[in-house]
Amino acid sequence: MQTFHSTDARGLETTSVRRVPLTFEEHAEDEDLRPEFCAESMSWGMRFTVLMLTLLQMVLVPATMLAVIVSPLGVLAMGVFGALWIAGVVALSWFLLMLFVAMLENNAALGAGERRVWFVLFLMLGPAAWLPYFALHVWQAPRVPHREEWVRRRAGGGKGLLPR
Repeated sequence: MQTFHSTDARGLETTSVRRVPLTFEEHAEDEDLRPEFCAESMSWGMRFTVLMLTLLQMVLVPATMLAVIVSPLGVLAMGVFGALWIAGVVALSWFLLMLFVAMLENNAALGAGERRVWFVLFLMLGPAAWLPYFALHVWQAPRVPHREEWVRRRAGGGKGLLPR
């Protein structure tokens, strides 16, 4: 923010405040301290996609477990599709676990103790811990684009506005 003082022709002094855009050097300096993959660098579309994948996983895992409990050979009796179904659910679960652990480790707002607690919760509760973490630390994080995106938008080649 920068304050401007001016005097009009009648001698009345006016004051205005406006946001001064960051220079490239100021933006680059901030980004050098930030990890490549963190909640702040995620676009809103990517955050929404992670949320939807987490919710999908929360539906698929219990449904698959129920199908296996009801008929242990039922899912595998479907042949290749059953095996791919189970492999896909396991792969999605591992992918989301690694994604949330990466976001957790790159979250500078958390101390070491809080980070350990979240990690144990991730391992023990899985998606039941992922959603509260997502709501508290990912969805609410301010959007700060990467250097390339920032330069492209400043040059007028990108869509959308920089965050205020």
